[in-house]
Amino acid sequence: LMSPRCLNCHPAGDVPLQGEDSHLHTMGVQRGEDGNGVYALKCNNCHQAENAPGMHAPPGAPDWHLPPADMANIPDRIFASLAAKIKRWPVKPTDTEGFAKAEVTVGGIDTRDLSSKTMAAGTVPGLYAIGEAVDVTGWLGGYNFQWAWSSGWSAGQAI
Repeated sequence: LMSPRCLNCHPAGDVPLQGEDSHLHTMGVQRGEDGNGVYALKCNNCHQAENAPGMHAPPGAPDWHLPPADMANIPDRIFASLAAKIKRWPVKPTDTEGFAKAEVTVGGIDTRDLSSKTMAAGTVPGLYAIGEAVDVTGWLGGYNFQWAWSSGWSAGQAI
């Protein structure tokens, strides 16, 4: 909640902000009694159920609204403490669907940009990429695990 992007939707005042530079909302909307904008300029007038087409169109979010106004009175140290706790929150999977359901993502660093022997990046000295960070996709059945282990071993041997 401390980043500029979070502060766009959690401003200290009654006007939401937009963009990386946190400029005032283009439509001139204000909080309104329920946090959903004032009459005829409700958030869901523009923020529909799905993303609108176009580069600068509003994102889909029909329940978009500003948080309670008194939220701006919460000291920054409280948000900093909350953020620290979330970052330290351990996530421990309790089970898997097994090898039969194991999947792999598609995309990643192009193999042409890496050494096939060491997994070292050709343009960034000291950078190595392995496993799913690399654009390699295998069939279900352990091929992707084997790629992860083998590429990791290759990079480890080179370091």
